[in-house]
Amino acid sequence: MDFILFILPARTNDTAGQYFDIKIDYVDITEEEFNNRMANYKQTLSEQFKESHRLEEEIMKQLDALQFNANVGNNE
Repeated sequence: MDFILFILPARTNDTAGQYFDIKIDYVDITEEEFNNRMANYKQTLSEQFKESHRLEEEIMKQLDALQFNANVGNNE
């Protein structure tokens, strides 16, 4: 079965009324397959969130380590 999904543009400066056709294919799966896929998606997302938080902390550490150097560019 084919469906057309209308999506508004993500950017606010796009021309109003732009739509995108998306074909959706449905695949029959068992409840067990569904539950396994969902568990896998959740596990992957959880790992990605952990990595994101680790990177946020590392970026903040790097920013905290920056210092102003008034001597840069002075050849005295």
